Amino acid sequence: MSCSSLSPSRGLYVLVIRLETELRTERVTLGPGVYLYIGSAGGPGGLRGRVCRHLRYTGKVRRWHVDQVLGAGTLEGVYVLEGVSGVKAERELAEKLASVLPEGAREFGNTDTGGPSHLLRLRPDVDLRSLLGSGWSYVDLSSP
Repeated sequence: MSCSSLSPSRGLYVLVIRLETELRTERVTLGPGVYLYIGSAGGPGGLRGRVCRHLRYTGKVRRWHVDQVLGAGTLEGVYVLEGVSGVKAERELAEKLASVLPEGAREFGNTDTGGPSHLLRLRPDVDLRSLLGSGWSYVDLSSP
């Protein structure tokens, strides 16, 4: 599957990003592991537009801090929840996940929502699908 299989409707998403080596930038230092980035897509193109944009980071002006993480890692997949988006929903999702998962980087990606970081580190003992709950679907982006 690819990002083009996603709906153009609004929604929440959780990117699953694997870093094989350490990443050091002026903003973050991340060790190898699997990281989750929480976002919402409410504008033109919806989930399809936003997730495809994240997938096409190569050669683009890096607008968001997550682009640096994506440039160093592999976007393996994305969990999506259609029909719900916006600052409040995004913050509630970040709070839910941050209650179980450690921050990847302090105050990352949350300038518009406040609350916990939107970059979290996935622990191997956590079943993310169960943590997210019903209504979420997964799209594998690791293969072309």
